[in-house]
Amino acid sequence: MSSATPTDLNIGGEFLFDWGNAPGTGPYFTANNVDAATQLTSAALMGTICVFVFSFLRVRWPELYSHRLRLRHMRPANLPRTLFGWVYPMVTMSDRHVLETMGLDAVLYLRAYRMFIYLFVVLSVLGMGILYPVNYFWGEEDGVEPVGGHTVFDSPLAYVGDLSSGKYAGAHVVLAYVFAGVLFFYIDRFSLHVISMRWHYLLLTRRSGNSRTLMVTHLPRELREEKALWAFVEGMQVGHVEAVHVAPATDTLDRALAERAKKLGALEAAYARMLGNPCRARTYDALLLRRVALTDTEEAREVERRLLHRWSKKADKGHRIQRPTQLVWPFRRVDAIDHWREQLTLADRRVHEARALAAESRGSTAFVTMRRPVDAYVISQLNVYARPSTCKIRMAPEARSIVWRNVGKPYSKKTLRHLGGLLMTTVLLLLWCVPVVLISTLISLRFLVTRAPGLADVVQNNRFVRSLLSYTIPSLILTIFLTILPRLLWSFVLVGGDRAFSIADKNMWIRHLYFLIIYVVIILGMSGSVWTAVYDMFTDFGTFWDRIVAVLPQMATWYCVYVMLYGAGYQVMKLLHLKSVCRFLFHQARARTPRQFMKAISPVFIDWGTMQPHTVLFFFIGILYAHLQPLLLPMCALYFAIGLFVMKYMTVYAWYFRQQVAGALWPVIMRRMVVCVLLYQALITAIFASNNNRWFVAPMLVLMLFTWYYFWVRCRYLRQLSETLPLQLMREAERKRALALSLETGGQCAEEDEPCGGLSMELGGRTLHVPRTRSWVAMIVVGGLVHPVQALVRSASYSLMWLQGDPAAPLWEHMDDYAFPERVSKRTTHPAGRDKTDPSKPKVQPGSLFDIVRASVVRLPRGVRAAFCEFFLDFGIPRAHLDSSVSGYPQATDVEEKLPSDIHDFCLAPGAGGVSLGVRAFSAATVMPAMDPSTLRPTAMQYQQL
Repeated sequence: MSSATPTDLNIGGEFLFDWGNAPGTGPYFTANNVDAATQLTSAALMGTICVFVFSFLRVRWPELYSHRLRLRHMRPANLPRTLFGWVYPMVTMSDRHVLETMGLDAVLYLRAYRMFIYLFVVLSVLGMGILYPVNYFWGEEDGVEPVGGHTVFDSPLAYVGDLSSGKYAGAHVVLAYVFAGVLFFYIDRFSLHVISMRWHYLLLTRRSGNSRTLMVTHLPRELREEKALWAFVEGMQVGHVEAVHVAPATDTLDRALAERAKKLGALEAAYARMLGNPCRARTYDALLLRRVALTDTEEAREVERRLLHRWSKKADKGHRIQRPTQLVWPFRRVDAIDHWREQLTLADRRVHEARALAAESRGSTAFVTMRRPVDAYVISQLNVYARPSTCKIRMAPEARSIVWRNVGKPYSKKTLRHLGGLLMTTVLLLLWCVPVVLISTLISLRFLVTRAPGLADVVQNNRFVRSLLSYTIPSLILTIFLTILPRLLWSFVLVGGDRAFSIADKNMWIRHLYFLIIYVVIILGMSGSVWTAVYDMFTDFGTFWDRIVAVLPQMATWYCVYVMLYGAGYQVMKLLHLKSVCRFLFHQARARTPRQFMKAISPVFIDWGTMQPHTVLFFFIGILYAHLQPLLLPMCALYFAIGLFVMKYMTVYAWYFRQQVAGALWPVIMRRMVVCVLLYQALITAIFASNNNRWFVAPMLVLMLFTWYYFWVRCRYLRQLSETLPLQLMREAERKRALALSLETGGQCAEEDEPCGGLSMELGGRTLHVPRTRSWVAMIVVGGLVHPVQALVRSASYSLMWLQGDPAAPLWEHMDDYAFPERVSKRTTHPAGRDKTDPSKPKVQPGSLFDIVRASVVRLPRGVRAAFCEFFLDFGIPRAHLDSSVSGYPQATDVEEKLPSDIHDFCLAPGAGGVSLGVRAFSAATVMPAMDPSTLRPTAMQYQQL
């Protein structure tokens, strides 16, 4: 390696916008001939080290690495406190356990990983078994030897001189059709499975308050009163209304509550500065201090002064006792406790004024709760108002998913904010490369050698260090920037004013995915200015397309390294919870009160729009290089296999999610996956068309038309199926419930002899029973012996039915659970199973490495059978206890008008001697932790989900 001079680096405007100057990117990788094998070794070593470090820290700090074990409800099972005791439960954990502890979205997310594994295993067999020999034996090189020679990671198409050979192009055409068939099979079958699971979840939770609540937006002015809206919905004669609430048109109450909580925290900090945390005075009485502090009289102030001097942390040391002071405007010192008490009183008055204002102002959004869930589902599918753009009704999202500060804002303001969010996202897309290129260059090997010439000899003699400095560390910086990216995108999405986090999550997912595809797949692999690439994309698309087509085969080695480095290295690094640890250390260093200590160990919330785009990104990279470099297919399968193991632990034991959308995001994901398939076909066609290959282009155009038809027709059909729950299934569940209750109470039922295995409907006094469609194979076999022609017609009919799919077919056997969801067994299945002698206790889990290996060998045949069944996406529908009939929307807690008697909103809560003023708004009670006097840390914390 030659030593560089300081004049080699001229960091200017053109330099900062050129990805070719940033280590870790595709152009830098190709230009500097970075060793791919060394990078893969570094990734494996990094992942192994992360697993060992995490296994040690998980036992040392369970409050950080197994945070969900602190939950009161939906708590996962305990894990052995041995070094590798967490491995076996992660492998054997059932989907029912995940469904009951995390919800449907987590189950579908983990099953998607398994679907991608099976998909890329099939593509790997086809690619490595057929395409790789075709490229090796039939591809003729152009005679140009690449720098450093050929490697196993290079794309054969990058050095094939003539792509117009008939047999060579024909083999790729046939495999393109086979790949398309495999892709559409897995995408379509998994989409149907998502719809089945979504209906399963909605049927199990149909008796909850959320399943009976409608959100009405764009209300006309004549309906912005509870009585008027009640009469309007009742006038539809669809069902009876239980409750109506019109959201206020202002967010003054939210701001007032936030301001009051801020003043309350400052008052707690002032008390902690004088008394200490915990207060070590033997006569300390938190209840007495609470009564005195919240009483606004002169006698109370005098009693408080004497108590604080008696309990002060300096009282036993003989030091002079001084009350804490606060610097206020204009630059004068005042008593901190009295100052923040006055500010808290003023803030509480503003809260009462804001509540009165919110009660008078009426916004354009309302929530209507029906008595029966079937009535709510019927109304949500109707056009109820004469003006189509007015009075839009749909099923309401969860209460925790609603962004209350945006609910009452008018549509015009929401549109302007949405355009502003899109503008900020576009600016971020153009300027994102500046800090990445600058920081990556400053830590690059080229820059370090210019500043430390003695480093050149060390790097020259050590191949591993050279590879580490030239690519691994800069690519880590690039990955860190891509990790920070979702936080910025999420803030831009929230600017748009969406009324629910579920809607914002969908917008976040779309923007994040397109941002990753544009940067990682397109811009990251192209040298030259980013502005030039973006400008050519919109002005001269032909030139931009030719540049992509020319550079894609040359970037095969870089994408092989990128997939493995991210899968085996950076993805495993998520187990270390670096974000949570840094956040914990930062807040713990500043914590002085029990509330601040609680904030230090508060959970980390993750949005689906942050996590799921990476799965589609690597799916797109894998299929894009299926023809260019088949070796990338097994690497993608390995990426998803490692990701399944990591994400299962993170979703079940570490992460919290803002809302439960019950799989509503997956139709959007499936449509984007089909777009990725279409883009892959277009790019491969363009690569072969560059050599005037008519054997490849014509058949690929037909395949692209079929893909477009699938996207336009089939995806729309699947999206319509997933939008709402079929009334047919809900009616059958209600019928079975009414029949069973009638029999239990001793009544007679005319439908007593009706079979319950299939669908039963009343038509004109008659009962129609439709048999299950799963027995159609037996019907054809038996019918073929008697009526061959009729059996042939029936087989064609059922074949079309199978291609179309029946999401309701696997749900009929769970109809008893849908009729009585509260009677489903509440016993959550343990990840390791139940003890054979005593089923009420969990089986002893293997803790040592030897026990884990032995238990895995014993369980291996069962796992192989399960994987074989799931290979064709026969995941099954797990039973689960998800009844939430007693839950509903949280209501605002009534408060008194005066502060001193308002002990429900304000209270001094003792925490093992600690001082904390608790605030409760909208029935969200804060549970203060017990403090350990020796470490000043909370000893236990429970978070209750509403």
